[in-house]
Amino acid sequence: MFGHSAWDTARVGFSAEARKSPSTEPKVFRATTGSGVGVETRAKPGSDVDCVVSPWSEWTQVDDCNEVRKRTITTKPECNGRDCPELEQTRSLSPRDSVWKWGEWQEDPSDPCQQIRVRVNVSPAACGGSVHDPMFPPNLSTE
Repeated sequence: MFGHSAWDTARVGFSAEARKSPSTEPKVFRATTGSGVGVETRAKPGSDVDCVVSPWSEWTQVDDCNEVRKRTITTKPECNGRDCPELEQTRSLSPRDSVWKWGEWQEDPSDPCQQIRVRVNVSPAACGGSVHDPMFPPNLSTE
């Protein structure tokens, strides 16, 4: 009889109002052609397919200061189905201070009667943590 291509959109009046109905029923839209023929459209009942996603993956460290977890779309939304939720989340790791430990005792090369040992950084600071050895803080005086 007639299709969408036969409509002259300049002369077709669309009623953007939907019939008052419970939210479980599809919205019905009305249109009239220039010749006064009325048409109603609505979503096909049962055609809506909501997005379905997988469970979240485990958190995976992507750099020194961030972790990410992801999920994938298992069912794409169709027709008027609900959109997909976020598929990726990122979180920042807490600042980590440097870890310092005493090294092994060794002979002091400048004094044969003494031994020495040195503080060694065994784990560098990350994500804004302190790089200073808490036993020997930096000299903050301005002398």
